[in-house]
This record gives sequence, structure tokens and C-alpha cells, in this order.
Amino acid sequence: MKKVLIIALSLTLFLTGCGKENKKKPIEETKKEEIIETSPNLNFDSIEDKYKKAFDEYLSYVPLRKINIFNTDAYSGENLYTDKANKGMLAISSVNVYKRNDNEIESCGEDIESCAVCFDNNNCILKSEIVEKFELNFNKFVTPSEVMNDLYSKLYLGIDYSNPVLKVGKVKSFEIDGEDLIIYEQVGFAYQNSYKVDVYKTSNKDDKILSIESNKINSKEVMDEVLKNIDKFNTYKHTFKTREQNSDFYYYYYSTEVE
Repeated sequence: MKKVLIIALSLTLFLTGCGKENKKKPIEETKKEEIIETSPNLNFDSIEDKYKKAFDEYLSYVPLRKINIFNTDAYSGENLYTDKANKGMLAISSVNVYKRNDNEIESCGEDIESCAVCFDNNNCILKSEIVEKFELNFNKFVTPSEVMNDLYSKLYLGIDYSNPVLKVGKVKSFEIDGEDLIIYEQVGFAYQNSYKVDVYKTSNKDDKILSIESNKINSKEVMDEVLKNIDKFNTYKHTFKTREQNSDFYYYYYSTEVE
């Protein structure tokens, strides 16, 4: 499913009549307050309401590894360009991650020759989703075998997949540069550490900025403390390019530069 920036407005008009004269009452506008749902760990207050949902979707394309088997992604401290990025890392960042006993994995079959690959009991991916996500997120057309070659070497290394990272922060601003959409994001990376949440400058746990008393990584206390100290974190400039399909234009992720 492709995403574009579309603004939808709704207006309800009521016309009523009274008695034989059938007098028309003034047209009334009814406007319901829209609840805009975006990622709870990202603050979108600096962005106009009409763009928030779309921008939240585009930011989900930005590579942040969901399984900890690579050392790089868009937030590891260096600039990232998809034409030079490891395909395995892009796959891990974009596809859904399933548990081994999920129906999708059990019905598919799990081994190197099947349609699913599991790194441990709680981290499995479907090969079919790789092709779909690469086209949608990165405008790349790949076969599963192209990507799996970068993942097979990670299957039996005894890597610690636990303690996943949570991106926390705010979307600062955006601009249109020609046909490119550029979104600026200022974020930190939270890890649960017993009854504390440690927040780092990069996804690689480089440069710890905060340590917050909380047993819940996505609590309001964590979000508020990060926002209070947001200028201590990096700003990431994400560039999204357009492609035309069936006379419509769609954004896909191209690069991230650390400001």
C-alpha cells in the first residue's frame, strides 16, 4: 500500500423546514474534533495536523533495526544512503518480526529453504515481506535470495537479541526541496535497564544522555524527560524521494544525514 499526502476535509450540512412556509434555517457547520493517532514515542506538535499521520508513516520507513544483528542503521551516528546500505539491515528494519509460534511462521515453515527465517524463538521474518517492503519503503526491487545472503551468516552466532531500542523524541520540521520531502527529527534511544531507562544519543548505545527512574520504557515520564533535554540529542535529516506510478507520486526513503 502506497502513501501520499492527502488532505481530507468533511463538512456536514443540515437543512430543515418549518410549517407550510418551509422556511430555511441558516446552514450549520458541524466540526468534530479529530483524534490524530501517531507513534506515542514521537512528539508531532511542530507539524500541522494535516501532515502528522503521513509523516509518521514515512518515518517508519527510516531504517532502525528491529533485531540486533547489525551495527548500523539510520541512527547509529553516521550518514546512511540506501544505495550503499546493507540489504540485510534494511530488511530487518522494515519487515514485521514474529515469534516462532505465530500462525504466520508455523504455517509457512521455518528454515533456510522455507519462506520464513528465525534467529531465535522471538525473532522471525517472512521472506515474502522483504520484497513488498523493499519496494514500498526504498523503491528497490529485490528477490528474497539477494537479501537472505546477508542474513544467513547471522543465524547461528548466539547474538543477544534482547533489550530492544525505542526511539524517543520529536519531529522538528519539514521542507520540500524540488520533488524531495525532507523531515527533521531530533531523537534519543531508550533501553530498559532494570528499574531505569537509559537514553543514548545513538541506536548503538553511544553517549548516554539520561538515566530515568522508570520500569516502563515508553512511559510518559520518559517521554517528558527526553523532550525537556531534547537539544542534547542529534538532529537527523531524512530525505524522501518521489516516484510516479499510475500517474500518482509516492514518497520513499532515500537517506539520513546527521546534523
